[in-house]
Amino acid sequence: MRHGNLTRNEAIELAGVAAVEDLDAVDCQPTGRVQCDGDTDVEYAASIGIPDPEGYYDGDDTRTLTAYYYTTPSDMDAIAAAGGDESVIDWVIHGYEID
Repeated sequence: MRHGNLTRNEAIELAGVAAVEDLDAVDCQPTGRVQCDGDTDVEYAASIGIPDPEGYYDGDDTRTLTAYYYTTPSDMDAIAAAGGDESVIDWVIHGYEID
């Protein structure tokens, strides 16, 4: 099951455009999560902390905004063939989550 149930517009509405734009500048990393539903794509994610001054979430004053990316096995082959250069594929955000 893939993560990232929020669209970009929903993430902007909940976290603000500045936070989403800040997240755009963060390099994603492989999560290492194994999908058990037959999906062969590889999950990558990038995260930043965002303020939650009301302590809405678990009484904490910060939350985490995460963007999820999924690459295909052929994308991973292309990265390997390029000597690990991840810029050879087009990174597209699948969705966002706020924790």
